[in-house]
Amino acid sequence: RAGGRAGRRGEPPPRPAIRRRRRRGLRFGPWLLEAVSSGQYPGLRWLDGARTAFRVPWKHNARKDVSSSDVQVFKDWARASGRYQPEREDPARWKTNFRCALRSTRMFEQLQDCSKSDEDPHKVYRVVGEARLWPRGECGAGAARSALLLPTESPGSNALVTAPAGLGIPPTLDISIFYRGTLFHREEVSSSRCLLAYQGAEGAAALLPGLPWLVRFPSPAGLADHKQRRFTEELLRNTGLLLELRDNKIFAQRLNKCKVYWALSDQLDAGNLSPKVLCRNQETEIFDFVAFCSELTDFRDHRRKRSPDFTIFLCFGQCLSNTKPKESKLILVKLVPKFCEYLREQVLREGASSLNSSSLNLQLSNSFSLFELIEQYNMQLD
Repeated sequence: RAGGRAGRRGEPPPRPAIRRRRRRGLRFGPWLLEAVSSGQYPGLRWLDGARTAFRVPWKHNARKDVSSSDVQVFKDWARASGRYQPEREDPARWKTNFRCALRSTRMFEQLQDCSKSDEDPHKVYRVVGEARLWPRGECGAGAARSALLLPTESPGSNALVTAPAGLGIPPTLDISIFYRGTLFHREEVSSSRCLLAYQGAEGAAALLPGLPWLVRFPSPAGLADHKQRRFTEELLRNTGLLLELRDNKIFAQRLNKCKVYWALSDQLDAGNLSPKVLCRNQETEIFDFVAFCSELTDFRDHRRKRSPDFTIFLCFGQCLSNTKPKESKLILVKLVPKFCEYLREQVLREGASSLNSSSLNLQLSNSFSLFELIEQYNMQLD
């Protein structure tokens, strides 16, 4: 009894707290991508310029020519995941843990198994699914830790490392275009700059020389109501919006006459929305990835009740308000940074939840009146 529970025979000593935090925060897929890009492990490297396929050295432990460098990547994953036992060097167990992690994640697909080769035993994998959103450049260790949502190692701290300026957030942006609540176009943009315009490439080039990725507003010709079609067409002829991701932020700039209002989805539901308008030819910050990561940390650690918002709505020619649903607007664009969506899913898998039984309220409505919309319609051009 004097020795306490930790002193009972046959029971292993408890692991240090830092290991438990690491196992909660660390994901194998992003860790492996960083390891492949680091160039620190012999035989572990990318096989193509686009960095979609890589090889892993896979020499059998029973071979006489096996060396410490052949198993270093397995050993380092054991350390990173909290499974390494300094008093017990066990390369077979390290490789088993590594293999299990490869199989359990949905980020990689095995293409070749050359592990029985006498000259160069290895396996080849392809990057698939959500792993395509992660940066695979030559980023430093600090950037990698931020991207992986790793906790800091300072004593008593469980905060996530914030994203530094050089992190290189993947620019993948999901863009959906709605005409009065109906989805007309959806596109995934993987460029740091994109232009939303109704004109084709020639007309868009007049708005912005050196044309970036072009997302075209679809024609409203298919709309059944002729008044809605006419008003929508008139607004579209005056649209032009530049989106740019840099310095871990998203900036928007209006390039044409049609006014553009913006808000996060939570702000539309809060009941105290103050309209925010994009000024013409003036850059405006509409999203901050660093702030998002900080708020996501608080959500994960139960310091805030709801997951931070990352869905951005842009309304063209009409002011967003709490009194009218966003689905009633003639032209509405929804932006979703896929990187934020991925990070939020990872935190939710750890057990965090935004659901509160006392406040859960689901409401559906499709009673919008087009006549009421046109009656209150006020084209805003300047």
